Amino acid sequence: MKKGKALFVCGFSLMQNSSVTFQNRLIIKGLKKLGFSVDVVCPEPEKESPVYDESLQDILDYIDQIYYIPSSTLYRAYLKLFSAKKQFPITSSSNESSLFSKTKKLVKNWTFNFFNFIDLDGSLRLSTGSTRKINLKMNEYEILISSSDPKCAHLIAKKLIHYSRGRKPFWIQYWGDPWFEDVTLRGNWKKPIIYFLEKNILSHAEKIVYASPITLKKQMELFPDYANKMSYANQASEIEIDNSCNEFEADIVPTIAYFGDYNTRFRNILPFYNASDLFQNARFLIVGTSNLNLKNKNNMKVINQRLGYDNIKKLEQKTHIFFAVCNSYGTQIPAKIYYWAGYRKKPIVVAVDGEYKDDIRNFLKGFGRYIICENTIESIIDGINKALQVWKSGVTYSVPYELTYEGMVKKIIERKF
Repeated sequence: MKKGKALFVCGFSLMQNSSVTFQNRLIIKGLKKLGFSVDVVCPEPEKESPVYDESLQDILDYIDQIYYIPSSTLYRAYLKLFSAKKQFPITSSSNESSLFSKTKKLVKNWTFNFFNFIDLDGSLRLSTGSTRKINLKMNEYEILISSSDPKCAHLIAKKLIHYSRGRKPFWIQYWGDPWFEDVTLRGNWKKPIIYFLEKNILSHAEKIVYASPITLKKQMELFPDYANKMSYANQASEIEIDNSCNEFEADIVPTIAYFGDYNTRFRNILPFYNASDLFQNARFLIVGTSNLNLKNKNNMKVINQRLGYDNIKKLEQKTHIFFAVCNSYGTQIPAKIYYWAGYRKKPIVVAVDGEYKDDIRNFLKGFGRYIICENTIESIIDGINKALQVWKSGVTYSVPYELTYEGMVKKIIERKF
């Protein structure tokens, strides 16, 4: 039975291949599972974008009505100029062609980094003024959930409420990452501005939800005036039926894989990369972008790029053991470890790191799903050996209710319904 209507607001297109998109998919699916009809406000998909992924369109089946915010003129110009699909005619020598390609890449990276540096909340990419033109009857919605990153999702929701008349929906802000304490924040000059902006946006919410209890504790200390509104709901898995084959056979060489970006500013993948040398009867795989240029070696394959959703799923199906490494600092926990929990026959090794590693370890232990180690070569070797024993014994894990998207969203909206 339908509970009512829910409005979901996000700051990235639902066709963008990123961990944020999978978080948003979970919330939309969870709302639908709990009986809500779901309308969405989000940026329009940009097919020229390097992170556009057409295979993610299946989420549209869970949405009743979708309202698009167009990209800003500035961002469209950036995509048009630097699209990977755009071809420039080169009639000169190969050396000149190579120089042109390198120059283009340099300018592209500089422009992208400059964009990120000056863009406080992600709104420079969007024509946020068009929010006023979205024809919504806000009094029809029981709940409004705005989901970041980027943080402009909450500002868009605030504008929608401001422009509306009559009864307002119950506004829940879901923060995948905090703002002032975001590990990706660049520029110390931003800190006082962002603290003020974050405090202001939090003041308008009926409920504020973070992705981990460690982040929740830190945010309650930073913004004590709104601590009574705050709670947490960990992320979850989209996988309801695990059709992958992971049975142990003596002649199978197991694959141990890491999926995700690993910029050295945030994550240290080198202990895992080096630990692979100690395993002669296993294959290792790393897939994701980084400022490192890791090379293939013996039993290690490195794919230095972000693959499409369908390709990642195929590789996950062939993986026997997943490996994840936590951030070198900050309170956040990689969303992948929750997503992988749906693969019930695949052990998950999590290397904790940073100043909050003990808190993260104690939290993850409560799920009974993860093999936890330190982010050192010796500890990773021990964790992988334990995972190999679990795989060989044929253990099938159960999926705790809180790791299902229904359980996740129920926790997000609890106290209201």
